[in-house]
Amino acid sequence: RRSKHTRLDCGTSNVEISTGAFYQVSGPEPPWQRAAAWARGVVPPWVALPRNRIGQRYDPSERRVENRAELWGAAVALFATGSFELLTSAAATPVDVRVAVDGGGLELGGRRWDFGIRGPGRFRVLYLGDTVRIFQTSAASPDDWETAGLLVVQLRETAL
Repeated sequence: RRSKHTRLDCGTSNVEISTGAFYQVSGPEPPWQRAAAWARGVVPPWVALPRNRIGQRYDPSERRVENRAELWGAAVALFATGSFELLTSAAATPVDVRVAVDGGGLELGGRRWDFGIRGPGRFRVLYLGDTVRIFQTSAASPDDWETAGLLVVQLRETAL
């Protein structure tokens, strides 16, 4: 059986980034997630609303990352894609990571519309395990979409 971790070699840094989907189980509510809460107030109570997930997928071989936040279950979601690189020279956590977002927008029924979302990001990996990841934003985003110091705990999709 293959390991669910993939070793990244970025210069002198080696750290294992778990591949596959991970979903946020603890942390602050992102500002855009309030849009999903709005639906709960306008939809009749007899309509079953889907459970929304917030998560990430990393592709260490291509050094790509995708964030996805469901607004109406899997049918409607926001997404952001980009590349990442390790900034610290360490064989273990914590490890600083820089992200360059190169696309993002709305996904509706599997079709995507890119809204030209671009920009830098930075976070610190505090813990990486087979089923749990803990990240912390190390700097605020340029437009204050995320503030510095946000702590996020994610669980592997199969553990939910």
